[in-house]
Amino acid sequence: MRYPTSLWNEEGAIITGNVTLKGTEQDCGDDSICQQSELRNDGEITGSVINGANKQIDLLENTGSIGGSIANLGSIVALEVSGDIAGGIANDGGIGALRVNENLTYSGNGNITNALIVAEGKTLSAGSGITFNSTDGAISNLGTIAGNLSNVKGATLANFTNSGTTSQINGDITNNGLITHLENQGTISGNITNKTDSTITSFNNSGTITGDLYNDGHIDTLTNTGTMGTIYNRSKNTIKNQVNNAGAVIAEIDNSNGKYDTLQNYGTILGDINNNNGTITNLFMLIVELLEATLIIAME
Repeated sequence: MRYPTSLWNEEGAIITGNVTLKGTEQDCGDDSICQQSELRNDGEITGSVINGANKQIDLLENTGSIGGSIANLGSIVALEVSGDIAGGIANDGGIGALRVNENLTYSGNGNITNALIVAEGKTLSAGSGITFNSTDGAISNLGTIAGNLSNVKGATLANFTNSGTTSQINGDITNNGLITHLENQGTISGNITNKTDSTITSFNNSGTITGDLYNDGHIDTLTNTGTMGTIYNRSKNTIKNQVNNAGAVIAEIDNSNGKYDTLQNYGTILGDINNNNGTITNLFMLIVELLEATLIIAME
């Protein structure tokens, strides 16, 4: 059971100085009695909002203005930003769900443990990158994310979507855990790396990926109807089924020491398909769509 304790700074109201949060981290099971803490700012806070180590706030919502930053060393269950935060978010703790409805800067060594949602037309700038550590997490980007994204070892992202043709991720994506569904409809300007012992169950690209894909783990299904860089599938790592559909473009494929169960090409591969010491069990392709490509195959 939860009992709410809230601070609401209403529209037109001003808090001069910092706001330091004093909530306590709690495990609110069915038989527990807990206080739910909230801070809603519709007015102005001239300083920073500080959530200290071992402190918890369940909801922090800003539609007004914060002259400093939101400095998190503890736990914020849900953080929604619809107003200006001059100093951005400095996250050195954990944020459950971060919803970005206004341009925002993000820094720190903390994690996002549930969800990241970026609204259309808004930019989340993360010069030091963003780390995800969730059991059933989600990323939904309709705007722009400027910075690297990393899913840590043992973590699960159930759904990772770069949605809509105007969405952008300007940075690298690194998976050290499990991504159940990864979909790009917009533009990803960096590399995508699936690390050793990591898995991407389903990867669909209908947009543009200007960087390369490095698979050192396992990918169940890769479907391309857009444009991709070079695919490196090496060191006996597996892509079970890859389809490059009609009208789609892949720069090159390097399967040296790697393994494909099935590789299907009905689109365009601009460069070589290098299968040096690799395995392609089933190969289906329209050779006429290979533009000046060299097919180097040692079938096993």
